[in-house]
Amino acid sequence: MKEYVKYSLPSFVLMILMAIGFILFSRGCFQAANTEEVKPTVIVTRDTQYIQQPPVTIPQYQPIIIETKAPAVIPQQYQPSNNQEVLLKQYQDLVEKFLTSHRYKDSIVLKDSALREVGIVRLDDIVSENEIKSRAPSYALKFPVITNTVTITQPYLPRNQWFVGGALNGNKLNLVDVFKAGVLIKNKKDQIFSINGTISTGGYLGAELGYYTKIRLSKK
Repeated sequence: MKEYVKYSLPSFVLMILMAIGFILFSRGCFQAANTEEVKPTVIVTRDTQYIQQPPVTIPQYQPIIIETKAPAVIPQQYQPSNNQEVLLKQYQDLVEKFLTSHRYKDSIVLKDSALREVGIVRLDDIVSENEIKSRAPSYALKFPVITNTVTITQPYLPRNQWFVGGALNGNKLNLVDVFKAGVLIKNKKDQIFSINGTISTGGYLGAELGYYTKIRLSKK
């Protein structure tokens, strides 16, 4: 046992010295990280635009008469005259007025709950003989399109990461030949440094240092 200690002590001391030197060296490769994790700030902006649609014309249709009611009192200007010539003139005027076609146009603005204009409905009526002879409605709508814009004002900042673990090595003769335990350090540049201590089943101690860097295999 004493011979084993004498034999392995220099290797153990060498491993400790290499580990200390590696840690001191790696500290120069890192920048001081914030103790608190900085999370990205995300701002979502919603914008609503109303897209004008082409006008749509509805085929003409004949309005349905719901109720017809005669006046209870005939105005004085429509009272029949006792003079035959005047009476004939009244009749001709009434016939002309009764048969004349009047065209009326109107429009109704449509609004949403926020009082924004979202469309318009137009009416084109022809009135004659005291009734609506035809009606040609049309409408044009504005469809709302909602766009969400995501703005990241403070992106995620990379930080140093530490990992601890171990590994087992074997070969054809021995299922387990070497035990490994160590630390992995990943810096903000995605570079990885490793410090491992090893001990074999034969009682030999050792140290292992490693370095890895990211590579790109494609442009994606």
